[in-house]
Amino acid sequence: MKINSIVNLHILWTIILVLCISLAVFEGAAIAQDTTPPPDPLSTASLEPSAVASNTATLPSETATAIPTANATETWSEMPSSVTTALPSETVTEPIPLTPTSALSPKQSLTLNTIGFRPGPFPGVPLHFLGETAELQGYKISLKSIAITNNILEVEVNLSNGSANAIHLFSALHLYKTDKQVFPATNLDEEQILASHASSDITLEYTLAEPLTSENLSNYQLVYMPLGYSGAIFTFSLGMRPQQFATPPQLKEDMPQVVYGTTGDPWKVLVLIYPNINTNYVDLDGHTKHLTASMPIQDLINMKTAFLNLPHRRIVYSYSAQTAEIEANVVTVNRSLTSLEKIYNGYWPSPAITRQEMNIYAPKGKYDSVIIFWQASHPTTGQSIPDGGGWGWGYWPGETYANGMTYASIYNLSWVWTTSNQACHGEVFLHEWLHGVTGFYMSKGVPFNVQDLHGAEEAGYSWDYNDGCWDSWLKVYMRGLVYEAGKRKALVPQLTWYKGSLTTWTIRGWRGEYFNNQTLSGIPAMVRDDNAVNFEWRSYSPHPLINSDHFSTRWTKTQKFSTAGYYRFNAFRDDGMRVWVDNRLIIDKWKYGREYITKDYYLTSGWHTIRVAAYEIDGWASAKLTIQFLRR
Repeated sequence: MKINSIVNLHILWTIILVLCISLAVFEGAAIAQDTTPPPDPLSTASLEPSAVASNTATLPSETATAIPTANATETWSEMPSSVTTALPSETVTEPIPLTPTSALSPKQSLTLNTIGFRPGPFPGVPLHFLGETAELQGYKISLKSIAITNNILEVEVNLSNGSANAIHLFSALHLYKTDKQVFPATNLDEEQILASHASSDITLEYTLAEPLTSENLSNYQLVYMPLGYSGAIFTFSLGMRPQQFATPPQLKEDMPQVVYGTTGDPWKVLVLIYPNINTNYVDLDGHTKHLTASMPIQDLINMKTAFLNLPHRRIVYSYSAQTAEIEANVVTVNRSLTSLEKIYNGYWPSPAITRQEMNIYAPKGKYDSVIIFWQASHPTTGQSIPDGGGWGWGYWPGETYANGMTYASIYNLSWVWTTSNQACHGEVFLHEWLHGVTGFYMSKGVPFNVQDLHGAEEAGYSWDYNDGCWDSWLKVYMRGLVYEAGKRKALVPQLTWYKGSLTTWTIRGWRGEYFNNQTLSGIPAMVRDDNAVNFEWRSYSPHPLINSDHFSTRWTKTQKFSTAGYYRFNAFRDDGMRVWVDNRLIIDKWKYGREYITKDYYLTSGWHTIRVAAYEIDGWASAKLTIQFLRR
């Protein structure tokens, strides 16, 4: 009887142990698959303070981050003065290898998730070093070695192309210097490519104007742009070493590269570059001719640099007194222009000519404007197609004319891109773009001066003889400070910029931007009017156009607060979330996980711009924000 009791007890404990193990395994699987129902979402206008007190975000009083400038702005870092390693003088004839050693402990297989931001030629783009590997969007590059012989620089890289398209290496790899000089590799053929899903070790050779030393080598950076300005950008410093950053700045790579200003609603612009032309035309004397020409690579580089004075926080933002902004994408088209459309006594690449690319890159509703840049002449013989009266044309949006966008074209003005005044470069594009912008707002009933953009002289303005710009007139025009018969006209911000762009004119709630990446990068895959930031997507997608995992969102709204006082910002996140008030970061939970958050913040009475950013890694996804008045 005693033995039977012991046996029965042993069997009972065995059964209990098995059940515990099974339960633990089941719970572990549920957690791993993220199938456990989430906490109750924010269902009311407020949260109980006791429920969220432990998660209250406490930030220093000065939490506003520096506002990034346009991608064209070049920020460089010099090698610290403490580095005194001397290289042999310019009489050396053998290359000096600068390969990484074990003492350097270079990072292996670095990605955007593991490297912090450091200053580079493109703000917001991580700066890498000798021995490092960078990977993004299927493109990978490793900087393997550097060798210098007097003024000859040799850089060995390994490239992997995981995309479906070939990479044109001549236009993808360039050397930048602090004085904004750009050097193409002298040993690369213009037709040399890296095929899709291929890898290769490549040695790049650059001939410079100065002998190289360990000190001035830090003035140079290698830039790799496999898709030009429209895709991934990688930068490598040739002078700084990883060990100099024992404690690298840990700025989060997922911060928006452009912090929008007053409106939170930039105009979205697509630039299509057609560097090749192969077409017949009739000259001004009535003779039929044929032009086959290609845009010089340096003109292409200079043009891109000139255009980048236009987007983001460059002349659009400054000329409009911080009320208008642009977000731009640049795409170089391989197809030659084999036909043009007649316009007056000249020709131009009309929407009918570029329809093929517009339908691919700019379906209706994705962009507000498209700008065409094209080669209209032979770079050496001077043979030129008649332009019809000017360097370009700008047109108002039509329902189907250019997929509903404003449309402008500018031909290659090589002498303009190389002038000393950088602001004037952008004005070439700005002028034609503003014709379409003006037409759109005019169609909404906004009053404009009789001659609209061409009314500078009638309004008493002229170009600046010192720099050749029309900046004084354009600033007045873009700020709506043109007066006729005592009435304020032109682009009055309250009637134009503040009310939205072409694609967002009808948005009255939150402007929701959705991206198929975790970093809020590029042009949104979808923009819509969201009544509230109150989403519990669970394991589903926000929209058929958006991924169910690995997506990010940004909501922006300018609203009026009638009473000054403290307001409670109640938030719920899964995964990361940030909240700004008038560009001041007040909630910063940019990490994996789910939680309630509250932040009490003082607001003056009047209008304030609220911006919310969120990203989803995998599993459940939620994003919620409510604002509750507390006290004066």
